[in-house]
Amino acid sequence: MTQNRKYFIAGGIVVTLTIGWVAAGFLYLRTLSPRQDILNFEQLQQQGVPMTRAVQIAEPAGHICVFGDRDKARWTLTSGPPGYLFNPSGRLVAFAIDTGDSPKFQGEYKVAEGNEIALKDLPELFRKLAP
Repeated sequence: MTQNRKYFIAGGIVVTLTIGWVAAGFLYLRTLSPRQDILNFEQLQQQGVPMTRAVQIAEPAGHICVFGDRDKARWTLTSGPPGYLFNPSGRLVAFAIDTGDSPKFQGEYKVAEGNEIALKDLPELFRKLAP
């Protein structure tokens, strides 16, 4: 095998792996990002976004952050799970694919300091808090 052929094969492997990693990243975004027409918690559930836990945060008052399943794409090296911020009536007001890198979710919303809420209790809680 010639030296050039070895480089060609190695380069082909690197390019193939890179394309696979980028394609998988797009699949990750598509799976965990809310569609454009998603307005509230119920619709996000119907979309089938994998959710792991929820916290009620102090600021803005009454808002709830629901976290997506970080394990779905651990290989993408995210520093935090996806986050979906809902107002007290259950309306989706913010989204971050990586809450660990989001100044808004870490700084302004302080999602790491919230009080845990069971995911199963959210629909009823949103109904109670809705105006």
